[in-house]
Amino acid sequence: MNKIKLFCFPYAGGSSAAYIGWKKYLSDKIELRPLDLAGRGRRINEPLYNSIEEVIEDIFPRIQNELCDSPYCIFGHSMGSILAYELVRKARMLKLREPEHVFFSGRMPPFIISKTQNHLLSDSEFIKLLEEFGGMNNEILSNQQLLSLFLPIIRADYRIVELYKHTDDGFKLNCDITVLNGKWDKLANPDVLGRWRECTDKSCNFFEFDGGHFFINDFKPEILNIINNTISQII
Repeated sequence: MNKIKLFCFPYAGGSSAAYIGWKKYLSDKIELRPLDLAGRGRRINEPLYNSIEEVIEDIFPRIQNELCDSPYCIFGHSMGSILAYELVRKARMLKLREPEHVFFSGRMPPFIISKTQNHLLSDSEFIKLLEEFGGMNNEILSNQQLLSLFLPIIRADYRIVELYKHTDDGFKLNCDITVLNGKWDKLANPDVLGRWRECTDKSCNFFEFDGGHFFINDFKPEILNIINNTISQII
Protein backbone atom coordinates (compact mmCIF):
# COMPACT_ATOMS: atom_id res chain seq x y z
CA MET A 1 0.00 0.00 0.00
CA ASN A 2 1.36 3.41 -0.97
CA LYS A 3 1.63 5.80 1.96
CA ILE A 4 1.59 9.57 2.00
CA LYS A 5 4.45 11.18 3.90
CA LEU A 6 3.81 13.70 6.64
CA PHE A 7 6.89 15.86 7.23
CA CYS A 8 6.82 17.58 10.62
CA PHE A 9 8.81 20.67 11.59
CA PRO A 10 9.38 21.28 15.33
CA TYR A 11 8.75 24.43 17.36
CA ALA A 12 11.58 26.58 18.76
CA GLY A 13 13.90 24.44 20.87
CA GLY A 14 12.13 21.28 19.73
CA SER A 15 13.36 18.20 17.92
CA SER A 16 11.86 15.30 16.01
CA ALA A 17 11.10 13.70 19.39
CA ALA A 18 8.16 16.09 19.73
CA TYR A 19 6.27 14.01 17.16
CA ILE A 20 7.28 10.46 18.06
CA GLY A 21 4.14 10.02 20.18
CA TRP A 22 1.98 10.70 17.14
CA LYS A 23 2.60 7.28 15.62
CA LYS A 24 -0.03 5.49 17.68
CA TYR A 25 -2.72 7.93 16.54
CA LEU A 26 -1.83 8.18 12.86
CA SER A 27 -3.56 6.23 10.11
CA ASP A 28 -1.50 3.36 8.71
CA LYS A 29 -1.79 5.14 5.36
CA ILE A 30 0.42 7.97 6.63
CA GLU A 31 4.19 7.75 7.03
CA LEU A 32 5.36 10.03 9.83
CA ARG A 33 8.56 11.92 8.93
CA PRO A 34 9.58 14.20 11.82
CA LEU A 35 12.51 16.36 10.79
CA ASP A 36 15.70 16.74 12.84
CA LEU A 37 17.20 20.21 12.82
CA ALA A 38 20.87 20.91 13.47
CA GLY A 39 21.98 21.32 17.08
CA ARG A 40 19.47 18.90 18.63
CA GLY A 41 18.49 15.25 18.71
CA ARG A 42 20.68 13.10 16.51
CA ARG A 43 22.32 16.28 15.20
CA ILE A 44 23.23 17.72 18.60
CA ASN A 45 26.88 18.32 17.66
CA GLU A 46 26.10 20.39 14.57
CA PRO A 47 26.15 24.22 14.72
CA LEU A 48 22.91 26.11 15.27
CA TYR A 49 21.33 28.18 12.51
CA ASN A 50 21.67 31.92 11.97
CA SER A 51 18.54 32.38 9.86
CA ILE A 52 15.40 30.70 8.59
CA GLU A 53 17.07 30.58 5.17
CA GLU A 54 19.89 28.46 6.64
CA VAL A 55 17.36 25.96 8.00
CA ILE A 56 15.72 25.54 4.60
CA GLU A 57 19.07 25.27 2.79
CA ASP A 58 20.05 22.54 5.24
CA ILE A 59 16.81 20.54 5.35
CA PHE A 60 15.69 20.76 1.72
CA PRO A 61 18.52 18.68 0.16
CA ARG A 62 17.99 16.02 2.84
CA ILE A 63 14.41 15.36 1.74
CA GLN A 64 14.41 16.61 -1.86
CA ASN A 65 14.32 13.16 -3.42
CA GLU A 66 11.40 12.17 -1.20
CA LEU A 67 9.46 15.24 -2.32
CA CYS A 68 9.83 14.17 -5.92
CA ASP A 69 8.85 10.50 -5.74
CA SER A 70 5.55 10.53 -3.83
CA PRO A 71 2.77 12.78 -2.50
CA TYR A 72 3.39 14.45 0.85
CA CYS A 73 1.95 16.83 3.42
CA ILE A 74 3.66 19.12 5.93
CA PHE A 75 2.90 20.00 9.55
CA GLY A 76 4.62 22.79 11.44
CA HIS A 77 4.02 24.19 14.91
CA SER A 78 5.07 27.75 15.83
CA MET A 79 8.54 28.20 14.29
CA GLY A 80 7.75 25.05 12.33
CA SER A 81 4.92 26.87 10.55
CA ILE A 82 7.37 29.36 9.08
CA LEU A 83 9.68 26.53 8.06
CA ALA A 84 6.81 24.65 6.41
CA TYR A 85 5.81 27.77 4.46
CA GLU A 86 9.38 28.49 3.32
CA LEU A 87 9.97 24.85 2.35
CA VAL A 88 7.03 25.04 -0.05
CA ARG A 89 8.40 28.30 -1.43
CA LYS A 90 11.71 26.50 -2.08
CA ALA A 91 9.94 23.62 -3.84
CA ARG A 92 8.11 26.15 -6.04
CA MET A 93 11.36 27.94 -6.85
CA LEU A 94 12.96 24.66 -7.99
CA LYS A 95 9.79 23.62 -9.86
CA LEU A 96 9.47 20.47 -7.76
CA ARG A 97 6.42 18.66 -6.49
CA GLU A 98 4.49 20.69 -3.92
CA PRO A 99 2.56 19.32 -0.92
CA GLU A 100 -0.97 18.01 -1.07
CA HIS A 101 -1.82 19.82 2.17
CA VAL A 102 -0.07 21.95 4.81
CA PHE A 103 -1.00 22.15 8.49
CA PHE A 104 0.01 25.43 10.18
CA SER A 105 -0.16 25.38 13.96
CA GLY A 106 0.36 27.94 16.73
CA ARG A 107 1.52 30.76 14.51
CA MET A 108 0.25 33.89 12.80
CA PRO A 109 0.64 34.20 9.00
CA PRO A 110 4.26 34.69 7.90
CA PHE A 111 3.68 38.24 6.66
CA ILE A 112 2.70 39.36 10.19
CA ILE A 113 6.06 40.65 11.37
CA SER A 114 7.20 39.95 14.92
CA LYS A 115 8.18 43.06 16.87
CA THR A 116 9.61 41.16 19.83
CA GLN A 117 13.29 40.76 20.62
CA ASN A 118 13.00 38.05 23.26
CA HIS A 119 16.21 36.39 22.12
CA LEU A 120 18.05 39.35 23.70
CA LEU A 121 16.58 38.80 27.19
CA SER A 122 18.80 37.79 30.08
CA ASP A 123 18.78 34.09 30.97
CA SER A 124 16.48 34.62 33.96
CA GLU A 125 14.03 36.73 31.95
CA PHE A 126 14.15 34.28 29.05
CA ILE A 127 13.46 31.29 31.31
CA LYS A 128 10.51 33.14 32.87
CA LEU A 129 9.12 33.78 29.38
CA LEU A 130 9.42 30.11 28.45
CA GLU A 131 7.65 29.09 31.64
CA GLU A 132 4.78 31.45 30.85
CA PHE A 133 4.27 29.88 27.43
CA GLY A 134 4.37 26.37 28.88
CA GLY A 135 5.83 23.31 27.22
CA MET A 136 9.02 23.51 29.26
CA ASN A 137 10.11 20.14 30.59
CA ASN A 138 10.38 20.25 34.40
CA GLU A 139 13.36 17.92 34.19
CA ILE A 140 15.20 20.57 32.18
CA LEU A 141 14.11 23.45 34.40
CA SER A 142 15.32 21.73 37.55
CA ASN A 143 18.65 20.56 36.12
CA GLN A 144 21.20 23.33 35.60
CA GLN A 145 23.34 21.18 33.32
CA LEU A 146 20.43 20.34 31.02
CA LEU A 147 19.27 23.95 31.11
CA SER A 148 22.70 25.19 30.02
CA LEU A 149 22.49 22.87 26.99
CA PHE A 150 18.90 23.74 26.13
CA LEU A 151 18.93 27.55 26.45
CA PRO A 152 21.35 28.27 23.57
CA ILE A 153 19.25 26.10 21.26
CA ILE A 154 15.92 27.74 21.97
CA ARG A 155 17.45 31.22 22.14
CA ALA A 156 18.98 30.69 18.67
CA ASP A 157 15.58 29.54 17.38
CA TYR A 158 13.87 32.58 18.85
CA ARG A 159 16.48 34.75 17.18
CA ILE A 160 15.95 33.37 13.67
CA VAL A 161 12.18 33.65 14.05
CA GLU A 162 12.29 37.20 15.38
CA LEU A 163 14.70 38.27 12.61
CA TYR A 164 12.75 36.49 9.87
CA LYS A 165 11.71 38.71 6.96
CA HIS A 166 8.79 37.60 4.83
CA THR A 167 9.35 37.97 1.09
CA ASP A 168 6.41 39.90 -0.33
CA ASP A 169 6.47 38.49 -3.86
CA GLY A 170 2.87 37.33 -4.19
CA PHE A 171 3.72 33.68 -3.42
CA LYS A 172 0.72 31.58 -2.43
CA LEU A 173 0.42 27.88 -1.74
CA ASN A 174 -1.34 25.83 -4.37
CA CYS A 175 -3.00 23.45 -1.92
CA ASP A 176 -5.60 23.41 0.84
CA ILE A 177 -4.31 24.38 4.26
CA THR A 178 -5.42 23.78 7.84
CA VAL A 179 -4.75 26.26 10.65
CA LEU A 180 -4.75 25.09 14.27
CA ASN A 181 -4.48 27.36 17.29
CA GLY A 182 -4.86 27.47 21.06
CA LYS A 183 -7.59 29.77 22.32
CA TRP A 184 -5.26 31.29 24.93
CA ASP A 185 -2.11 31.37 22.83
CA LYS A 186 -0.42 34.80 23.00
CA LEU A 187 1.51 34.05 19.79
CA ALA A 188 -1.58 33.44 17.68
CA ASN A 189 -3.64 36.63 17.75
CA PRO A 190 -7.23 35.66 16.85
CA ASP A 191 -7.70 39.01 15.10
CA VAL A 192 -5.18 38.09 12.40
CA LEU A 193 -5.39 34.28 12.25
CA GLY A 194 -8.04 34.56 9.56
CA ARG A 195 -5.46 36.12 7.26
CA TRP A 196 -3.95 32.67 6.72
CA ARG A 197 -6.54 32.53 3.92
CA GLU A 198 -4.32 34.98 2.04
CA CYS A 199 -1.52 32.38 1.95
CA THR A 200 -3.23 29.95 -0.40
CA ASP A 201 -5.18 29.90 -3.64
CA LYS A 202 -7.19 26.95 -2.30
CA SER A 203 -9.33 26.43 0.82
CA CYS A 204 -8.33 27.17 4.42
CA ASN A 205 -9.88 25.43 7.43
CA PHE A 206 -9.54 26.53 11.07
CA PHE A 207 -9.59 24.53 14.30
CA GLU A 208 -9.31 26.11 17.74
CA PHE A 209 -8.46 24.27 20.96
CA ASP A 210 -9.04 25.26 24.56
CA GLY A 211 -5.38 25.63 25.40
CA GLY A 212 -2.28 27.82 25.21
CA HIS A 213 0.69 27.77 22.86
CA PHE A 214 1.43 24.10 23.48
CA PHE A 215 -2.10 22.87 22.96
CA ILE A 216 -0.59 20.26 20.61
CA ASN A 217 0.68 18.39 23.67
CA ASP A 218 -2.74 18.36 25.36
CA PHE A 219 -4.95 17.48 22.39
CA LYS A 220 -2.94 14.87 20.48
CA PRO A 221 -5.86 12.50 19.71
CA GLU A 222 -8.04 15.37 18.48
CA ILE A 223 -5.29 16.90 16.35
CA LEU A 224 -4.31 13.56 14.84
CA ASN A 225 -7.96 12.87 14.09
CA ILE A 226 -8.07 16.11 12.08
CA ILE A 227 -4.87 15.14 10.27
CA ASN A 228 -6.13 11.62 9.56
CA ASN A 229 -9.48 12.83 8.25
CA THR A 230 -7.89 15.51 6.11
CA ILE A 231 -5.28 13.27 4.54
CA SER A 232 -7.77 10.42 4.01
CA GLN A 233 -9.56 12.67 1.52
CA ILE A 234 -6.31 13.04 -0.43
CA ILE A 235 -5.22 9.41 -0.64
